[in-house]
Amino acid sequence: MTLFPLSPPVPAIASRPDLPPTPQPRRAPDFDFETGRFKFQPTADGKEFVMTDGLTTLRNRIQKILATERYQYVIYTPGFGIEFMGIAQRGLPRPVEVASLMTSIQQSIKYDPDVDLVVVTIVDDTTRYDGITIRIRVSSRGQTFDVLRTFRTI
Repeated sequence: MTLFPLSPPVPAIASRPDLPPTPQPRRAPDFDFETGRFKFQPTADGKEFVMTDGLTTLRNRIQKILATERYQYVIYTPGFGIEFMGIAQRGLPRPVEVASLMTSIQQSIKYDPDVDLVVVTIVDDTTRYDGITIRIRVSSRGQTFDVLRTFRTI
């Protein structure tokens, strides 16, 4: 007996031979965050992007999320990026600013379909209020990696 008896049965994904049983990792052009440019490789026709996949692609997406202010660019969805400047300009007490920043980071990363788990921790919170270093630990398909990011103006 089904909950909706008039609806046709939905075939299981595993029974469809034209679909892979597990999602394949995304491929994306490799981006150099130090120079602010995509990486290219020479070819006979000119240049083409250096493509990455797996954890390198996911790490690049997370670094891009951390480098983008939420709501600043129309090209991105409202969930992309973090609310760093919005939090820093509110004049909140320091512990509230730090907690808000950590929540913003976790919320922006956890909706990525390749991310299984996100844990955000403080590595170094200077007492002079000139910066904070945060570790973002990401698990994806059984593999884990860390991204360190220092925020200076909070």
